Amino acid sequence: MAIISHFLPFCFGIHKKLEAQIQ
Repeated sequence: MAIISHFLPFCFGIHKKLEAQIQ
């Protein structure tokens, strides 16, 4: 579970970066 907790913010950060590039 610790791995998911560490990986989730990383995925979220990438998603926000992609969203910023699209706009």
